[in-house]
Amino acid sequence: MSEENNWKAVLTGDIIRSTKMQPDQRVALYSTFTDLSVFLKHNYPAIVMYDISNFRGDGWQLVCQQPEHSLEVGLFIRSYLRFSFKEEKLDTRFAIGIGRIHFIPRENVSAGDGEAFTLSGTMLDSLNAENMAVVLPGKDDLVQPALDGMVGLLDFIISRWSPGQAQAIFWALHRFKQDEIAANWKPSPITQASVSAILKAAGWSRVKMSLSVFEKLVNQAASRAEVR
Repeated sequence: MSEENNWKAVLTGDIIRSTKMQPDQRVALYSTFTDLSVFLKHNYPAIVMYDISNFRGDGWQLVCQQPEHSLEVGLFIRSYLRFSFKEEKLDTRFAIGIGRIHFIPRENVSAGDGEAFTLSGTMLDSLNAENMAVVLPGKDDLVQPALDGMVGLLDFIISRWSPGQAQAIFWALHRFKQDEIAANWKPSPITQASVSAILKAAGWSRVKMSLSVFEKLVNQAASRAEVR
């Protein structure tokens, strides 16, 4: 379908250590992306309107209608993979490209076109030690450096999460209260006190603050672009 000429976000990612996966684990990973699409569209109905697209086996791509929330969506995906494949110690890298999109085929978003797609794919290919990055269109000497520093710091925190901490963040991103997280805990419920301790150790308060700052910075960049 054709898209209006306003900013959206494209997340392009791949699975870290996927070459060590067995065939049955790859099948499970593929099914997991199907599950994630359901979770995302339920949790972010106005933001995620298309399924995750898989390519090259371990690659994935997603479109966010509201780019200011794209980092939270990426964190949702990363936290789910981190605790769902704890034995395999899987993780994912992703790059967020923000900009205009001209075309999105509903059945396969990876066949879409626009600067957000180009920026996202190019940025992912350039990642070295980092697992997350974001890039704005054009040259924004004010907002882009702030985004780089904030996303880099958040990546540092996330990369050190245990599977349990990743699970706690995943449920917290559902806007669940601590007793609801405890009741939904996998493989079996835990206490609310345990959830509180896990969230604190994962730096949840700082993660929430970072997501809020990201939202404001992206909106600021969009406003600056409109003025130019």
